[in-house]
Amino acid sequence: MEVLNITHHILDLLLKKYGEKFINILLNEINCKEKITKTLPTELIEDCQNLRADFVGLTKSNKILNIEFQSTKITPKDKARFTKYDVLLIEKYHKEVITIIISTHETKNKEILFKLHKGSNHMYLVVLKNINGDKIYENIIKKHKNNTKLNKKDIADLSLLPLFYSKNKKETVIYNITKILPNLNLDKDDLTYLKFNLNLYIEKFVKDRKILKKINGELNMMEHLEDMIIDIEKRLLAESEENGIEKGIKIGKEDGIKIGEEKLMIKFVESMIKDNYSKKEILKITKINENQYNKIQKNLSK
Repeated sequence: MEVLNITHHILDLLLKKYGEKFINILLNEINCKEKITKTLPTELIEDCQNLRADFVGLTKSNKILNIEFQSTKITPKDKARFTKYDVLLIEKYHKEVITIIISTHETKNKEILFKLHKGSNHMYLVVLKNINGDKIYENIIKKHKNNTKLNKKDIADLSLLPLFYSKNKKETVIYNITKILPNLNLDKDDLTYLKFNLNLYIEKFVKDRKILKKINGELNMMEHLEDMIIDIEKRLLAESEENGIEKGIKIGKEDGIKIGEEKLMIKFVESMIKDNYSKKEILKITKINENQYNKIQKNLSK
């Protein structure tokens, strides 16, 4: 089984962002009953030495939750460091501390969550490679085909997908995410977050030039479609107000673009044809079929 080779810097960027955005989803995923109500400073001081935890939060039951991200094999020295952080957090906040280590390296453990120290009730390890990424991806594809909007857990899982177990190479997993991302009808913040993660994964894992070219093509298309949708939406909204059309326009990235009035859809497609967008682009965005497209193009050329 392949072990991830990922730098601490990139791991921090990926997993700290994940912790800030989805910490309670993570806790639920690993069957931890605690819920974070407040994020706390991660700075720790010992004998004038500045130490920094990866994530520290206050739980609903008034405990301190410390999350550490581990990209290398856990050694006795690491275990001592985790224990030291526990002690420093107890001294700082005078509360019980629970520590969860999220590992992208460990692969031999069958359970997702288990006690790191024998007899310990407060230190646990989560092994990302024990989570089935292929199953998660299949579920996301199924939701997309059924026009079901992704929930926060789906987005959280999608953000870590290349770090989970997959029978495919990481490059293929990353390419698959890039391909489906524009069609998932995501909120702007979620889309920005996932694109940020994608760029980090690409930088670290994608070495095959052919796959990199395909990925960059999808990313460029994504940017192009977003700009195009904004531009055409503005023009159509202005036109709809001018013509007194009250039903408006609803644009969604999962189903393409849905327009209440058939005449407005025709104008939308005509506008794209006049702006020299390709047939492939028009069909991808509007989800009209080839017969509809050909009919609109034929009428436009009369």
